[in-house]
Parts: sequence; structure tokens; C-alpha cells
Amino acid sequence: MKERNFSRKYLNYFIVFFCFTICYSCDIFSVAEIVNASQKNILVEIKYDKELFVEKYKDKTITYLNKFANESGSLKSLDSVNFISIIEMSPKDSLIIEFERGYEPHFKLIKEITIYKNDTTVLEKNNFQDLFEEKLDQGFIYDVK
Repeated sequence: MKERNFSRKYLNYFIVFFCFTICYSCDIFSVAEIVNASQKNILVEIKYDKELFVEKYKDKTITYLNKFANESGSLKSLDSVNFISIIEMSPKDSLIIEFERGYEPHFKLIKEITIYKNDTTVLEKNNFQDLFEEKLDQGFIYDVK
């Protein structure tokens, strides 16, 4: 009887330890996306920071630039010299522009975002944190209306 309580006690400790390990080892990721909430197609031009991009991805820079540009929406053009992508978005489409470790996006690799609709909207790097609204279970969203 004593032996059984002893092993049960250690089994409980192991289960508690395992649960805490799993909970604390899981990384938190944040997503930032542009959502076309309008009734028309829009064009989104993203200018990436070439120096930071090359520093982070080194010899795989073009591969990652292409991957980011093709993440969602319909790629219209990709300038691999100036690090600019233009993506067409249909109504109700969403375009993931950032998927980063942490509780909020950092927007390190993006210099500027220009949205072409009936008018032109320019989102500058120093305003990204204010412009993207945190929505529960959806990440950080910029709605184009």
C-alpha cells in the first residue's frame, strides 16, 4: 500500500511538471494582416527594408521575399532589386504581412505600405503599431473600407 502511494505521488509530480513544461515552452506568435473590407479589388504595395531583409535571410533573401509576396492575395509584381511587392486583393480577402514570435507584431522588415483603391492610403512604419487594431483571436488587423 505504501509503495503504491509513493509511485502515485511521483506520477502526480511528473504530470504537473510535464504540464508546466508544455505550457511554458509553447511560443506565442502574433499575426498582422490587411483585410479588404471594401466591395472592390484593391492593390497593396509593400516596400521592405532591403538591408534588414538581407541581414536576416542572407543568401535566401529572394526566396523569402517571394514567399512573403505570395502568402495571400494575388501577386501582381515583385521587384527583387528594390524589395517591393504589389498584391491584388479581392473583397473580403486578407493579406498576412507579418507573422512574428511575441505578443504583438514588430513590423521590422516593412518600410511602408501603400493601398490603392479609389484613393491612395500610405501607411508609414512609425504608425504601424497604431494603425493595426488588435482583435481577439484574429491578431492585428488593418481594415480597408
